[in-house]
Amino acid sequence: MGDDRTPPGGKSTASARVAVDRVEARPIRLQGAMLRRLSRSGGRMRRLAALSLLLCAPLAGADYWVSIGSFARAEQAGKLAATATQKVGVDFSARAFETGTGTTYRVVAGPHGDAAAADGDRAKAVGAGYADAWVVPPRASMGVGAAVVTVPAATPAVSPALAPAAGTSDANLPAVDYGIESDPLLEELLGDDLLLSDDDLLGDDYLTDFAGDQSVEEWLKAIEAEATQSLDATAPAPVPPRTAPATPDALPEELGEPPPEDYGAHRLRRGSAMRARSAPAAPKGPATPVTPSPPSPSAAPAAPSPTVPSMGGSSRGFPSEEEPIPSYAYQVAATMMPSTQGAGEVADAGPFDAIAPPSSAAPLPEEEHFVQAAALSLLATGDHIPLARRANDARVRIDGQLDDDAWDDLAVHDRFVSVDPDTLRPSDLPTRVRIFYNDRGLYVGADMVQDPETLVQVLSSRDKYLRRDYFSFTLDTSGEGRYGYWFQVSLGGSVSDGTILPERQFSRTWDGAWHGASARTDTGWSAEFFIPWSLVSMPRLEGERAMGLYASRMIAYRDERLGWPALPFTLPQFMSAFQKLALSEVNPRQQYSATPYVSTTQDMVAGRTGRKAGLDVYWRPSSNFQLTSTLNPDFGNVEADDVIVNLTRYETFFPEKRLFFQEGQEIFTTNSRFLADMVMLHTRRIGRAPLRPDLPEDVVVDAAEFRRPSDVLGALKATGQQGAFRFGLLGAAEDDGQFQGLDADGAVVTLTTPGRDYGAARLLYEHANGGYQALGWMSTAVTHPNREAYVHAVDGHFVSPGGTWTADAQVLQSEIVGGERGAGGIVDINFSPSKGQRHMLSVDVFDDKVDIRDMGFLRRNDLRKFRYRYRFSRSGMERLREVRTYLFTTGSWNGVGRMVGAGLGLDQRLTLSNLSQLRFTGDLMPRQYDDWSSPGRVFRVGDQWNTEVRYESDPSRRLSWIVRHLWGEEELGDATRRTQGFVTWRPNDRLTMNLGVGMRDRDAWLLHRGSGRFVAYEAEELAPNLDFDFFLTARQHFRLALQWVAIKADGQRAFMAPDSAGDLVPLAVPDKTSDDFALSRMNFQLRYRWELAPLSDLFVVYTTNAGLSGGGDSEYLRQDYSRMFANTWEETLGEQLVVKLRYRLGS
Repeated sequence: MGDDRTPPGGKSTASARVAVDRVEARPIRLQGAMLRRLSRSGGRMRRLAALSLLLCAPLAGADYWVSIGSFARAEQAGKLAATATQKVGVDFSARAFETGTGTTYRVVAGPHGDAAAADGDRAKAVGAGYADAWVVPPRASMGVGAAVVTVPAATPAVSPALAPAAGTSDANLPAVDYGIESDPLLEELLGDDLLLSDDDLLGDDYLTDFAGDQSVEEWLKAIEAEATQSLDATAPAPVPPRTAPATPDALPEELGEPPPEDYGAHRLRRGSAMRARSAPAAPKGPATPVTPSPPSPSAAPAAPSPTVPSMGGSSRGFPSEEEPIPSYAYQVAATMMPSTQGAGEVADAGPFDAIAPPSSAAPLPEEEHFVQAAALSLLATGDHIPLARRANDARVRIDGQLDDDAWDDLAVHDRFVSVDPDTLRPSDLPTRVRIFYNDRGLYVGADMVQDPETLVQVLSSRDKYLRRDYFSFTLDTSGEGRYGYWFQVSLGGSVSDGTILPERQFSRTWDGAWHGASARTDTGWSAEFFIPWSLVSMPRLEGERAMGLYASRMIAYRDERLGWPALPFTLPQFMSAFQKLALSEVNPRQQYSATPYVSTTQDMVAGRTGRKAGLDVYWRPSSNFQLTSTLNPDFGNVEADDVIVNLTRYETFFPEKRLFFQEGQEIFTTNSRFLADMVMLHTRRIGRAPLRPDLPEDVVVDAAEFRRPSDVLGALKATGQQGAFRFGLLGAAEDDGQFQGLDADGAVVTLTTPGRDYGAARLLYEHANGGYQALGWMSTAVTHPNREAYVHAVDGHFVSPGGTWTADAQVLQSEIVGGERGAGGIVDINFSPSKGQRHMLSVDVFDDKVDIRDMGFLRRNDLRKFRYRYRFSRSGMERLREVRTYLFTTGSWNGVGRMVGAGLGLDQRLTLSNLSQLRFTGDLMPRQYDDWSSPGRVFRVGDQWNTEVRYESDPSRRLSWIVRHLWGEEELGDATRRTQGFVTWRPNDRLTMNLGVGMRDRDAWLLHRGSGRFVAYEAEELAPNLDFDFFLTARQHFRLALQWVAIKADGQRAFMAPDSAGDLVPLAVPDKTSDDFALSRMNFQLRYRWELAPLSDLFVVYTTNAGLSGGGDSEYLRQDYSRMFANTWEETLGEQLVVKLRYRLGS
């Protein structure tokens, strides 16, 4: 490619160099002819020496190029070059390559003097959305000839796949791994003339012997002269195809319109040809052009391979004269076979015909074996993939078996590469995906090849993440990277789902009524999905519609995640780089559903039984609008929160688990933070305990009455989209709260307080054009006769093309009617300069008047805070599978400038080759002030440090465990130690048992006891938990869960917070009677769930909440933990039996 450096007469613009260079194919074919002669002449050592000289000499001045695609027309290539230059920030040019059959226009950047520089531009291109970008390796100025590789004679012959076209330009060929141990200099795809040559070129008539008095250079010149003469005498004419024998590896005679001859193979599947692989059964219907599976060297003939789309001009909906040549035209594998054909046999093979394996000819000596490159599979392109549309009466039984007629004759998408670890290498375990749709919805089928003995199947409840085999896909229904949904089916049939926002904001809080199943096969397993269009939001469009797709597969026993497109988590771009799908006439008609329920609740503590019935209604009049409502909902206790003992002023955040509020919640998301330190709309506020009434002096109410949740009368939610705007409305009303107490005479008194009304409104403008920009507004309101609270906020979002820069910002104002107004805001900025690196900066500013807690969540106000984090990851090392490093620093100040939080830390995670993980963390915190523990008081605390060591075994095993130990300092400088251990045992696929225990010793646990008085405790804490999950089927789940937390605290020192900021003032020895304490909290649940259909369930749930506490004179402090557990079990705070049935009906 020496002629590919400077465009002759090239023109330059501000946006791109759209010059055209012409590279002749002749030098490439010339070197191929020379290498052919070298492979058949002289002694072995002489030939190797000459080959090394021929291959190595040109590399000194070789260049690397970055390619992102090829086109049949210069105009198309020029447009892409201009766009790519602007988006990537690297100069791309359109360059022409002449062959005997035509011209191909390639869009490339370069030249680069070394591979590292080229890979840097390739990473930028991938980050900007050109997932197909690859580095064209250096080649000699004469082109590249054929590889001659010596292999043992005993190597079994393998049926080759397709032979590349004659005259293939080296400039289009990537680096190749033949799947064997060979010299690195030969790990490049060296010329295709050896495979498709004229008889006289393959014969020995023109070979020049190596004379003893002749130098290697002179010998090469002689061979070059003869090769030149041979090429001049032989015109590159098209080769008629020959009929291939009927072998499993043979291809159909026609593959549609082939790409230009000089468009080479791309992205070799590393080593795949050297591994046995089985293919699914042959389709029942007429054959579509197929992609052959890599043949096994020793296995018996396999079934024909799955189908792939034709590359004909009509396959993508483009006019034939404007159809771009896909940048992923082929995926190449190399197979090895003895060169048994005689002179002239190979010349008869057409460029897309399978070459028959040798049957009777005697094998040549081992040095005559050669590596034959073959086209392995037609790949999907960076352009829109047109999906097949089936009739509405097409019958598909969603059982995981891809044996229905509707799956026949579909394009197969198998371009999966390893994204975790992020090697981006094609996997040796094929994943073949088929997709079609109709008016009802989208159908996705995945066939996954894997040794059945290595499959990891674990049944679980919905949305539970476990290390197991699964297949998932994420669907960008907006078509512009604005919003979408993800769906997952694990081996065994357990499902998970959720939503996604730009660029990688996944959420598990959404549950949809879709169908999914899995099945084991002879060659691995398969998964099947049906997603109704009525389930998902999408713009209202007529005619053509685009959607984005990302598919992922987990291979649990390897802890390897495959993905298509190649979008590892170490790259910043994700949602905006999905594979585009082309659909037509997808405008679902009016959809509706109604989900009635009945429930009964037996409250054993209160001695009363409640019965309820209600209805959830869902209506979607069009694809871009949805209305949901609930009347007399039952938010009964079928899901239990974790037991958390919080003795600080900081509120604990509990996630939303109620189905109605999960549906469509993504529109109300105003920032991208994973840590719940600020949430504008926290729907767990709806239905919380009522506001306390004013109590008469002679009335006493048990504290448990104030903890009972409010009943929700009803709620209404509307979400939709109009053009670039999305909107959401939410309203809910609580019933009046009632409390029962006793007056001075012991008579029962019922007190009533009005319920609260809630409202939220959201409007979001979005623009996606390579990047993503959005501007939103949101307001919330909570009204009650005794309190009205309003919050208004504006938020903005930015993602640069390629995702290198992202920014989120939000400013808000809160108002309590008759009270105070407050304001605040947050800013998050992320910068990802290269794969595996990420810089994250967050800034929070809140004044001391802001209060959003009536309908939102804010950890604290009166704060000025910054947090910087740096993440680096690296994979593919010799001794370690992956290394992840996190560095962070933070600083916080209150409104008067006192530092109330600061730290510097490191988190180092090492994944070992046996898939276990070691983790080391440490942080340092300087002296700072505490202004939150005691309202109105500020005191100084000393330096602190913490360090932790953690080990996790491979969680895909039947038995796995986690151990962690933490050392650190308390606020007063005394030590704290914490040890935890967790064991998971899965004796079979249906049963999982988890046992965990945590122990903590604290020498000076500082707690506020009221009125500015603090006590430092010597304390010990025990926290065991037990989970038992048994699945009768994937839809019937029995669960036993027990959590217990016990604390014993012995006061050692007492302090008083100073009137003005300073150190704590020591006091007398604590009062052992009033200051010492024991505390115990327990939650026990038995639950049976039968999923009758999607979002249709029968629940039977028994729940017990128990707890006890005592002061210094309590016997609990002196009891051992076994006795304390027994006493806690007897101190029941709540005990309920709930039976609930809901069933979804609708269109």
